[in-house]
Amino acid sequence: EYFDDYSRSYFGFTRRKAGWDCMRHYEILASGSIPYFVNLSLVPRNTMASFPREIVLEAMSMQGVHFELNHDGNSVDRAEIDHMRFNHSHYFLLLDRLQKWTVKHLTTVALAKRVLRVMGLEEQAWGSAKVLFVVQPGGFGPAATYDEGGNLRDMLLHGLRGVLGERV
Repeated sequence: EYFDDYSRSYFGFTRRKAGWDCMRHYEILASGSIPYFVNLSLVPRNTMASFPREIVLEAMSMQGVHFELNHDGNSVDRAEIDHMRFNHSHYFLLLDRLQKWTVKHLTTVALAKRVLRVMGLEEQAWGSAKVLFVVQPGGFGPAATYDEGGNLRDMLLHGLRGVLGERV
């Protein structure tokens, strides 16, 4: 039902919570919707570096799109699309660009390939490469658990398994 709601919507509302990056942004994209990302222009340049900010900002600023934020600027009080002013064909062109961007840059396999390249491993070496993936509990102190702070870690592990298979 959660993903169905996104897939039936033009936009899915998202914002910074514990940090700028979270799975919700990618769930919206993967569901076939465009994130309406409050304060996206404030995200630091090297944060969410692969996120397609320019395309999302263009979609958010389309004529006929109106999101009214509450007093704290973090929640939507009112959201509407004036379909008489909204350019549907342009929206679907942007959505198509976002879906292609998502497949090329935002999957777990794309993340793993990017990390392997940053590590200096050329693609032709991936067939024999082995990676030792060490995980320590997230958070700090004796009450820390494995689950804390793990989205990026889990995405990278999943992607590395997709690229390298059992050699991780």
